Amino acid sequence: MSGMNEEEEQLFSRYQIAGTIDKQVIEWVREILEVERKKARESDRVPPSLSQTLEMLLRKGIKVWKGEQKSGKE
Repeated sequence: MSGMNEEEEQLFSRYQIAGTIDKQVIEWVREILEVERKKARESDRVPPSLSQTLEMLLRKGIKVWKGEQKSGKE
């Protein structure tokens, strides 16, 4: 294990990304963000940020993609 504590390691494992995506995708992200924030408020949890929601969507999309690669789908 390195000499860094967990908080320091997280600082070095976070990256800001930039890209261009379709307007429809932005609308979907906004809808998902509102649903996730509503669920959090109803559960008395801290509502997720846009960044957290985007990371969740990327992770889920990556898992689906990897699953398709393993099953031979394209």
